[in-house]
Amino acid sequence: MTAGIFVRHGVWVGRVRAPSHHNAKGFFESNSIVQVMKKEFPDVPGAGLAWPVPGVRAQIESAVMSDGYAGGPWMYKCTALYTPAFYEFEYDAVCVLRDPQAIFNSTRASHMFGADMSDNELRDNITLHQEHMYNLIDDGAAAVYPEALIDGDFSSLEAAFLHCGLEYQQKIATDFVDAKLWHFRS
Repeated sequence: MTAGIFVRHGVWVGRVRAPSHHNAKGFFESNSIVQVMKKEFPDVPGAGLAWPVPGVRAQIESAVMSDGYAGGPWMYKCTALYTPAFYEFEYDAVCVLRDPQAIFNSTRASHMFGADMSDNELRDNITLHQEHMYNLIDDGAAAVYPEALIDGDFSSLEAAFLHCGLEYQQKIATDFVDAKLWHFRS
């Protein structure tokens, strides 16, 4: 939802996986960058943090350019466990903070990432992911609270736009958020 709002504000993301019944408004994860991440960091996010690898920045830049990027703000939506791979970039991180049980329930229902993990492995992964997000926030990343967005409080989203140096338009955000599509709450 948060990534979709950024895209609706004109932030480039490239080609993405089509919407599905699990996520009717879309996924907003760059297909080309996902391929770089899977190739260079096959054990992430299942086993821990990615670490900078020589040449990854060039691969990501090449993927973005080959996907049609023509300038302006762009983003990559990913697990926080991939962020060390982006240390060579100057970027503004936005962490989307959800309740761990809601993440667990959503992951199990979607049958996507984490489907092959045991419940304990998935819970451990969620904990690692959230610990890294809190570290990013301690280092200056913005935090967005999607349950608050669903409840009509857009203050964290507006702060994230300010953090990224982008103009925030409340109507775009309000029009995008659909509480009926939010299935997993704490």
